[in-house]
Amino acid sequence: MSYRPPREDVEPWYRQFWPWALISLPAMAVVGGIITYILAATTADPLVVDDYYKEGLAINQDLDREHKARDLGIKGDVQFDPSANEFRVVLTGKEVERLPYIDLALVHPTRAGEDEIIRLPSVGAGIFALHHGAPANVRWHVQLTPPDGSWKLQGRLPLPAQHRIQLG
Repeated sequence: MSYRPPREDVEPWYRQFWPWALISLPAMAVVGGIITYILAATTADPLVVDDYYKEGLAINQDLDREHKARDLGIKGDVQFDPSANEFRVVLTGKEVERLPYIDLALVHPTRAGEDEIIRLPSVGAGIFALHHGAPANVRWHVQLTPPDGSWKLQGRLPLPAQHRIQLG
């Protein structure tokens, strides 16, 4: 049996594969943590409400306004014509013929910055219309309110799959 002396590496450690493979794993974790921290610190989270108690009270007031619309027998037909970029709302019920305008709120399901309130002027007895740019293709939460805000109708309009919704 012949004796072999142990092999010595002649390359320095920084030119070998295994030290870099072992260093890269914790380095990637540190970089990922820094990216996560930057995203968390600079991106707002609009879905979290600071004062949830006041929001709960506001929800109860909204329900009262929906009940008032039902008691008045108010029903709405909201249409968006993509070829003419026009919103048209037809309301039926008590006191809707004499409204000068109606507010149509398009509420984005996740991004509060994309919410929009469109004031539709009256073009006839209970008919409100306005040419407006096309909204983004999402499932909008639609809310109709009169000038005094005494009642409210709401529903969902999934654009572009559907261009019409019945409320009430």
